[in-house]
Amino acid sequence: MARVESYAEDAEKQFGKFRGNAVVNLAQELRNTQGVSYDAVMSMAIHLTDADHLKLKLRARTLA
Repeated sequence: MARVESYAEDAEKQFGKFRGNAVVNLAQELRNTQGVSYDAVMSMAIHLTDADHLKLKLRARTLA
C-alpha cells in the first residue's frame, strides 16, 4: 500500500525475507480477525521471546 515506490522497494529488500515467518503470519491473522494494527503489533512483539517460537516472556513481579 506504499505510495512511494522507492519506499516499497526498500521495505521489500529489508523485510521481504520474513514473508511467511510465523510471527508475520500471526500479525496478519490478528489484523484480519481482531483489528490489531499500528503500534499494537510492536507492543506485542516486545513481550515475545523470539520470532521463531512466539513464547511469551514472563517476568516475576515483586510486591513491595
